[in-house]
Amino acid sequence: MDKLEEILGKLSKNNGFSLNIQLVNEIINQGIEENASDIHIEPYKDLGKVKFRIDGDIIFKYNIPMFFYSFLVSRIKVICRMDIGEKRIPQDGKGEYRSGNCFYDLRCVTLPSVFGEKIVIRILKREDKIESLGDLGFSEEEDIKRILNYSNGLILVTGSTGSGKSTTLHSMINEIKGNNLSIVTLEDPVEYQVEDITQINMNAKIGLNFPSMLRSILRGDPDVIMVGEIRDHETAMITARAAITGHKVMSTLHTNSAASSIWRLKDMGVEPYIIASCLSLVISQKLVKKICPYCKKPHRISAEEKEVLGKDIMLYKGAGCDFCSNTGYKGRTAVYELLIADEDVKDKIKKEEKIEITNGIKENALKLLVSGVTSFEEYIKILYSGD
Repeated sequence: MDKLEEILGKLSKNNGFSLNIQLVNEIINQGIEENASDIHIEPYKDLGKVKFRIDGDIIFKYNIPMFFYSFLVSRIKVICRMDIGEKRIPQDGKGEYRSGNCFYDLRCVTLPSVFGEKIVIRILKREDKIESLGDLGFSEEEDIKRILNYSNGLILVTGSTGSGKSTTLHSMINEIKGNNLSIVTLEDPVEYQVEDITQINMNAKIGLNFPSMLRSILRGDPDVIMVGEIRDHETAMITARAAITGHKVMSTLHTNSAASSIWRLKDMGVEPYIIASCLSLVISQKLVKKICPYCKKPHRISAEEKEVLGKDIMLYKGAGCDFCSNTGYKGRTAVYELLIADEDVKDKIKKEEKIEITNGIKENALKLLVSGVTSFEEYIKILYSGD
């Protein structure tokens, strides 16, 4: 922060080209250092604001004087190969960035607002190691691995935006790659670059969409197909038929529970008997923040917490330290439920009967709370989130 304040101080006296470049670099470097997934730069009447998304939360960092805000946006547009003269409409762009010995991909979006262009930068580290299912928080990884070894069938990962669905899909792909399989992914956009598989970036402007590319891929002798998201009837039907006809297919849906994903497919026009025939596994997941291991402390349960939990137990929270930027949290982990499509589940799908999951997301969140992985506040968010 001291270096950034020094640059801002110099800029207030001399709006030099090199200083503006230093400012942009320092903002991105600080985002990388603090492990931010996104940087938000927002214009207001008298100043601009820089915010980082860290562990899912938007955190305000500092103000930017408006007299060089436009240059800051233009510099980022140059990095991400966008039209610096176009300010009236949203733009998407991508660029490359080096910090130390590490290389990053930057995904950028601009949005025209009342006081200027808001800009959001997604930071993706190229060398990021894809974590194993166990490292992501899946204690039942052996069940998932067993189903991953099936030669065909549909595996769905469901959850809201930002719940880690793509990360889980790539972890599963990483688990099976190298097993003498032809693996092709359709992504919008490609976020993790994985060796030994074919990754295709969707581009609707030139006709590269999920339905058209799925048809082409199926003529190219694939064993495994990953579809970034099932969004419509056509994609749903092609995906289901591919899973029935000898392919292993993985994809995502925006639903809040594993069981509701079945009815989402039905709403898209896929008949229940087709769903029952193709489905192997549904993972529904959310993310909770983990208590910082460096400032983690036990605390006696309060009367309010005891009323919610119904028992007297020891809980934990982070006091805040330099390592976690005084938030008390560091990193996130998955809280999830599994729906394994065994014969009983398939029969219920065909009959359109209600499917109960005994060890659901809320039960798994409670286990993380009791074991000291997460806090009561994070547990409450899961407890009262939509089913």
